[in-house]
Parts: sequence; C-alpha cells; structure tokens
Amino acid sequence: MAVRPKFLMEAILKFNLPEDREAHDLACKASNYSHALWEIDQWLRGELKHGELPNETYRAYEVVRKKLWEIASENDINL
Repeated sequence: MAVRPKFLMEAILKFNLPEDREAHDLACKASNYSHALWEIDQWLRGELKHGELPNETYRAYEVVRKKLWEIASENDINL
C-alpha cells in the first residue's frame, strides 16, 4: 500500500452525465481556454512591441489588449 503525504490535497468534480455535459466539457477544457487567452494576449503584445502597425491599428490593439486584461481580471483569470 502506497503511503500518501499528509499535506496532499484532492478535489473531485462530479457531473451528472449526459445532463451536465456542457459544464463537464467546460471544466475539462478550462486550461485550454486559459491558454488560448494567454496566446491572444502574447500575440497582441508582440504586435504592439515589434509590429510595424499604422497608428490607428496600434491604438486599436492597445484598446483590445486592455479590454482583454480587464475582462480576464474580472473573471479571476491571470494572464
């Protein structure tokens, strides 16, 4: 029998399938969604830092990136 450390914590999510399929899929893919948001943020960052953008496009990307961070923060997502 394996000995477990006393500080090990565990969380179990249970879903009533197929009724809770949407919630189940969301929970299973949460890290994918988070990573996708991070990739979008990094792309915007790269375009703002290294891209040769017209002024209007640059300002639009700044607004979008700021809004992305605002929405992420409101939803307890750290980019």
